[in-house]
Amino acid sequence: MATLNKRTKGALWLLIGPTALLTLALLSFVLTNWAFASLAGDAGGVGASLMNVLIFLFGLIGFITWLPGLIIGIVLLATKK
Repeated sequence: MATLNKRTKGALWLLIGPTALLTLALLSFVLTNWAFASLAGDAGGVGASLMNVLIFLFGLIGFITWLPGLIIGIVLLATKK
């Protein structure tokens, strides 16, 4: 079985990482708000708001890095020897 070199691993991380971060941020947003709404019976108050801000920041990082990661990852994979 062939092992992946550092360049290929980096390219795969650039392709998969931002998409996974966006997916995890969306999933954690849904689960967090569902849990706070179930337990508190309303929007959840300050705890839910703080969690939403943190989840938003993770989603924002994933969104900002998605297109550059996709482009750089494809270029690295296409130009490997």
